[in-house]
Order: sequence, then structure tokens, then C-alpha cells
Amino acid sequence: MASSFLTGLGEGTVRDLVGREDWLPRGDYPSLSRLLMGLANHTGPGEDLKRWRLSSNGVFSVKSFYSFLVDGGIRCPWTPVILKGSCPRKVNLINWLAWEDKILSLENLALRRCNLLPSTTCVMCHSNVESTNHLFLQCPVALHVWGFFGHLFDVRSNPSSMRDLWGNWRKNIKRPLSTFWDLLIRAITWNIWIERNARIFSSSCASNATIIVKIVHMLLMWLNAVPEAKRAKLEEPIKKIKKSLEFVATREVELNAPPEHISSTGEV
Repeated sequence: MASSFLTGLGEGTVRDLVGREDWLPRGDYPSLSRLLMGLANHTGPGEDLKRWRLSSNGVFSVKSFYSFLVDGGIRCPWTPVILKGSCPRKVNLINWLAWEDKILSLENLALRRCNLLPSTTCVMCHSNVESTNHLFLQCPVALHVWGFFGHLFDVRSNPSSMRDLWGNWRKNIKRPLSTFWDLLIRAITWNIWIERNARIFSSSCASNATIIVKIVHMLLMWLNAVPEAKRAKLEEPIKKIKKSLEFVATREVELNAPPEHISSTGEV
């Protein structure tokens, strides 16, 4: 009965179904019954209309659908923030992949059955599985780097995850410094990733101080490309970051110290 009714309905609308029960499947479907009752109560005298939600006038257009696909479809408020930084696109992309946990950490490679190394142990500290959060935030090397810049700019807490890094943790940064910290986050993530790859593919190992110096030099280069109006508000942090180069250069660093000797708190 229901199938024959629906077959004959052709180009019918929701209005044609409201108030009728001969098309309902057999059995007890309370949620469907409540939906139909609600529709019956809100049905006005006008006709049903088809409306395309992606256009302001409600009419379908290929352009609106193409824009929806190109723009990502399911929108994410953080994606434009991460991908549109004042630095090379490859750096923005690595930061976005890390935020999405799509970066090729040893853990993710193992899940894909593509890990060619004998284990998933982090090559930076040799003590834990190399997950995305561990590599960039929890590894003793990463803690040392974050601790250095946190101490320099009086940021007391470290982000708990890459999601937190670009989410609630970032919101706690004072607004005048948001541009500076957005670039610093990118520089830290990029240089940790480059150092990790160097240890795997080149069997080279830079000290924590060397990693910090590379981060500072990269950050200063990017800050030179920041518009003058924004850079004028960043004079104080720029002075601090330049001063830190002198500190790192003159500080006694044990270049051959194994990673486990690094403070787990990241203190300098």
C-alpha cells in the first residue's frame, strides 16, 4: 500500500504526506510520527518550495556549489588562521597537518603500516612513542624549546595538545602579541620537524641551543616581512628575541648531552 502510494506520488511534496498515514512503513516509529505532527502544526496555506541554501536567492547555481567545495564545505574557524600566516606556505601547511594530527609521525605511519623504522620510538628523546603531540609538545627537546620562549615572554603554561595550542592556549596570549606568537608557534613547529627529519634521514643531531637559534633567526626574518603598522607594535618582543640570541650564544651548552639529561620541565 505504502509503496504504491509513493510510486504514484511522483513529484509530490512533504505537504502531500502530512496528515496521511497510508504511506508509513508498518511498525512503531514514534520519532517519525512526532516529526509529521510537528510539520502538520507548522504547515501554512502557501505551497512548498525548493530552496538552495548555498545561494542568497535560494536558486541553485553551479558557481555556489563550486565555491562550497573549494572553500572546504565543512568550515573550520582555525584553518584560515593557520594557513594564512606571514611565512612560507610549506610552514603553514606543516602546522595545519600537525594541528589535524595528519602529519607523518612515526605513530601515524605505523597506523598506516608504512613505518620503515624498527619502532615508533621518538628519535628526539628515545623514550616514548612519537605521536604528534609528543613530538611537538611533550618530548624533552620540545619542552626545553617551549620552556625557553615561555620564560622569555612570561608565558607560564605550555599547551596540552596541538588542538589546544591553536585553540584555548592561543586565546590566552595578549592580543598585541598574537601576531608575534602566531609566527613563533610556526617557527617552533617547523624547526622541530626539520630536526626530527635530520635525525632520521641524515643521522645528524643539533643541540637544543642550536634549534633555538634557528627558530629565532627564522622568526626575525619573517617579522621583517610583517606590515610596518603591525611591526611597530612588536618592538618590545623583537628586542627581547634579539637579546636572547646573545644569551644562547654565550651560554655553556653540553652539545653531546643525551636527551634524557634535559629537564622535563623545559626550564632554561
